[in-house]
Amino acid sequence: MTEDYRLMIQAGGARQPLYSRESGAVASQPLQVWVNGRTASSAEVLAAALHDNCRAKVVGAKTYGKGIIQGVFGLSDGGALIETVASYATPAGAEINERGIAPDEERIFLSDVLGSSFLDADIKGAAIAQPVCGTRR
Repeated sequence: MTEDYRLMIQAGGARQPLYSRESGAVASQPLQVWVNGRTASSAEVLAAALHDNCRAKVVGAKTYGKGIIQGVFGLSDGGALIETVASYATPAGAEINERGIAPDEERIFLSDVLGSSFLDADIKGAAIAQPVCGTRR
């Protein structure tokens, strides 16, 4: 196995290598990320990152828009203070909180309406192609 890595750039500009023992063969395959109004938080971050890096097409309905990070701070009387300490943004810089991620292609999934037993029908009906880069939702 060959070892491959890419750099992750953190908010402060620090660079950290991400290692993988797998080859990049899967990286060339078309990818869709399916989202709906229940897609929230880190799932929204992942969908936006794959889209903004021209790796995947986002299909479905606008996401929930949960893009904040909260900290819980204990108080001396035993209570707690819950405070927003950060917010998520897409790699392109768009805020996620209360806005969500709009899909590249709007689609209502049979499995969302009729139940998970219709997931196979959704998969068979998907037209998966390489994403068009440079488009912003």
